[in-house]
Amino acid sequence: MSARALVKKSSTTIPPMALNTAKLRLQVMQRNSQMPTSEFEVGRLANALVTSQDFAGIRSLVSILTSKNSTLKISTFTYERLVQGSLRHDELGTKTALRLYRDLFWRGLKPTSSTFAMIMSRLTHEKKLD
Repeated sequence: MSARALVKKSSTTIPPMALNTAKLRLQVMQRNSQMPTSEFEVGRLANALVTSQDFAGIRSLVSILTSKNSTLKISTFTYERLVQGSLRHDELGTKTALRLYRDLFWRGLKPTSSTFAMIMSRLTHEKKLD
């Protein structure tokens, strides 16, 4: 197996133990949304969910992050990673991505133009904008 194949394989899979840990962490966050969680930890959780393509988990994390009483600090990279993961799904994923993008502005974070371009491309593809 070539080095390129090994790198590709390792970057697209997540160990089952890490995924189980991420899902447990998500359940704890759902039960207690006021629990202090570091920006790094939320980023790791988002990355694990997106890498494993756990769309139900992504939507759950998005609902926690975008709730009105959420006090979690999130990096722009985490938001962008969640937008990427949401857009890999169906129409519901597009709605989730738009909700995330709107929340970026409400929190004062500046999204990159690539995030906006991904969403616009998806909307155009779905023929919602003409």
